[in-house]
Amino acid sequence: MKLKLGQIGIVQDEKLTGWLSEQDGLGTIWLAGQIKSTTMAFSCNEDEKVPTSSFRVIKANTKVTPQVINGRIRMRVNVKTSGTLMEYRCAEDLSTPASITKVEQAIAEQLKRIMMKSWEALQKQRADIVGFGTLIHEKYPRYWKSIASSWNDRLDNVELDLRVKVKINRVGMSSKSFESILNESKQ
Repeated sequence: MKLKLGQIGIVQDEKLTGWLSEQDGLGTIWLAGQIKSTTMAFSCNEDEKVPTSSFRVIKANTKVTPQVINGRIRMRVNVKTSGTLMEYRCAEDLSTPASITKVEQAIAEQLKRIMMKSWEALQKQRADIVGFGTLIHEKYPRYWKSIASSWNDRLDNVELDLRVKVKINRVGMSSKSFESILNESKQ
């Protein structure tokens, strides 16, 4: 039997206060540093509306560092992940290091979009379920004491500084994309 979840409930003070989409839930797990492994879809370029390629995350590490500068809160989120390119339907030839780097950057940009969209959803719900408040409390206890009572109302003002590094360890059986092989055979 397979079970597929569609939405994730947000619970605060023992009450259900809202819902997150499946995609927003995934971004939330990344922001909270709780991702273990997953498969994520990504686009070959920004014009592509529907992602056609996929990357299997084997290893992931998220480190969040709070910064308070002139009363403004910024959360620096450093994500390092590595894995296997599972499905690749882009025209780019994967036989060169430059092309692998380009694909890694495309995956990183997709992951940034997912996390930013999730954070915007959490801000809208006024829910810090990723634990940013705890990190601020640990690093800036005096500042936290002055904002703790209104923390969820202040989420709109918290900025994210997302830094994502993706490493492709394996590209599968073929070094060229299927599309590029088809184009070569037509010539």
